[in-house]
Amino acid sequence: MSTKYVYPPGPSDWLPFRLLFRFLRDPAAFLIETARAYPDIASVRERGGRYVLVTHPDLIQDILVTHNHNFLKADTSLKRVFGNGLLGSDGDFHLRQRRALQPLFLRDKVAHHTDAIVALTERFGSGWDDGVTLDIYEQMLKVTQVIVGKTLFDTDVESETAKVRESLTEAAKAAYFFLRVPFGAYLEKLPLSRVRRFHQARARLHGLMQELIDEHRRVGKDRGDILSLMLRLREEHGAQDIFTDEMLRSQALTLFVAGHETTATALTWTWYLLGRNPEAEKRLHEELDRVLGDRLPTHDDIPHLTYTEMVFAESMRIFSPIYLMARKNVADHPLGKYLFPPGTNFLISPYVTHHDPRWFPDPERFDPERLTREARSKLPKFAYFPFGGGPRQCIGESFAWLEGVLMIATLARKWRLKAVSDKPVEAIELVTMQPKGGLPMRLERRRPG
Repeated sequence: MSTKYVYPPGPSDWLPFRLLFRFLRDPAAFLIETARAYPDIASVRERGGRYVLVTHPDLIQDILVTHNHNFLKADTSLKRVFGNGLLGSDGDFHLRQRRALQPLFLRDKVAHHTDAIVALTERFGSGWDDGVTLDIYEQMLKVTQVIVGKTLFDTDVESETAKVRESLTEAAKAAYFFLRVPFGAYLEKLPLSRVRRFHQARARLHGLMQELIDEHRRVGKDRGDILSLMLRLREEHGAQDIFTDEMLRSQALTLFVAGHETTATALTWTWYLLGRNPEAEKRLHEELDRVLGDRLPTHDDIPHLTYTEMVFAESMRIFSPIYLMARKNVADHPLGKYLFPPGTNFLISPYVTHHDPRWFPDPERFDPERLTREARSKLPKFAYFPFGGGPRQCIGESFAWLEGVLMIATLARKWRLKAVSDKPVEAIELVTMQPKGGLPMRLERRRPG
C-alpha cells in the first residue's frame, strides 16, 4: 500500500516558472507575501518542483533541532564557492569538523579578542572626517575583514580587502544565479563568460587562503589563531581527512568570509536604522556616555551596554543577515498535520519569521526595547534566530555578538551617521541581505557626554 503524502496549501500559477521569476525578482517580498497568505507552513508548487516554506517557530525547531538528523542542506550554492567545509558539508563529516573547531569559539576564547576588536575599530574610525559622505557598507566590510584577519588568522589582510570583496561578490552572484534559474546546473557546464568569471573569482579566494596557510607553515609556531589550531589538529590528532590542504582552504575561506560578511551587513543596517530613528540614536548615545564617558569600551563594559546590544539585535531582526536557509529530508517526515516524502525542499527564512506580527507587533518598526534579554527569553525558541539553530547554528555567533556590540560602542562614541536621502534603501539577497548599490551616509562628529 502506497503512502499518502499530504501537503499544505500555498500559491500556484498556471504559467510555468512565473512563481519562480517572482521569487527571483524579490525573494524577501515573495516569501513575506506567501507567509502572510498561508501562515505557519505553505507549499509553493512550481513546474520545476515543490517547495515548502516553514515559518512557525515550533515547526522550524522540528527541522533544525528535534529531527535535524532527517535533514540535509538543500542549497548547494555555497558549496560551489567554499567547498566541503562547515558551510558545504553534511552529516557526520560536518559534525566532526564542528567539534574540531568549536574550542576556538568558546566564550572565554572569544573574550580574548576584545582589545583587538576595539583597537582596530578605533584606528579605522580615526581615519574618518567630519562632514564626509562614505559608503558605510563598504566601510564595514573593510574594518570587519581587518578584524577577522587579525583575530582569527593573526594576519594583516588590509591590502587584500578590495580583491576579496570583488571576488566574493562575483562568486556569490554566479553561484546564486546557477541555483535559482531553471536548468542552472546545466548552464554551469557551458563555456559562458559568467562561468569563467565564477571560477576565476573562486580561484582568487582559495589562492588567498593558501597564501595564509603557507605563511603559517613558514613561521612554524602556534600563534593562537584558527589556522594554527587546524594545522596542529592535522598533525597531532589524526584529523587529516578534515584538514587536507583542500579542506584547510575551504575551512579558512568559510570562517574568513562568514566571520566578516554577516557582521558587516548587520552593522550597516544598524547605522541605517539609527540614522532614521533619532530617539533610538539618542538613547544609544546616552548609554555610551554614561557607561564609557570619553574612554574606549572594555570587556567588563559588555554587561552594561544593554541598549547597545538591543540596537544590534533589533537591526538583525529587521534585516536578517542570513535571510534564507534550505533543507531536504532524507526520509518521510511529518510536520504539523502534513506528511512529506523524501527529497522535499524546505525553506526556512529568519527574515520572514522575524516579521511575523504574532511575535513582533508592527514588525517594520525599529524598536530595540522589544528585544531586551528578558523579552528574548520569553519568545518561542525560533521566533528570533539570526544565527540559525541546531547542529548548524553559526559557530561564530558569540564572536559576532561581541564584535557587533564593541564596534557600535567604539564608533558611536564619536560619530553620528546620517542618511543622505529620505528614500528607503533597497535590499538585495545574496549570501547576506545587503543594501543594493551600497549605503552612502554622512559622518557627523560628536563629543561624548
